[in-house]
Amino acid sequence: MRRWIILATACLLVLVIVVAPVAVIGAAVFTESGLQFLIRHIPQRFGSGPGAVYLKITGVTGTVARGLHADRVEIDHRVQLCQQLRDLSTASVRATVGQ
Repeated sequence: MRRWIILATACLLVLVIVVAPVAVIGAAVFTESGLQFLIRHIPQRFGSGPGAVYLKITGVTGTVARGLHADRVEIDHRVQLCQQLRDLSTASVRATVGQ
């Protein structure tokens, strides 16, 4: 009887440690509600102080596994320049997104 209890406890422990996390990760990767959950839990601010990066993602559809679409991704990174580098702040930067 004691062996049966130990075996049942071991099986339950394996179920909780292995199967439950796999099911949760699968739900997050293969469902649109899982993608919404992941996007909600991405922090909107990375770092602290003047070098912090702000991230805002809106209008996300699809799944992680089969591809996703975001209507808008905003990245705001404010940089404080030293006196020696102030002349570089007048330079313009262009970013082109290929189709």
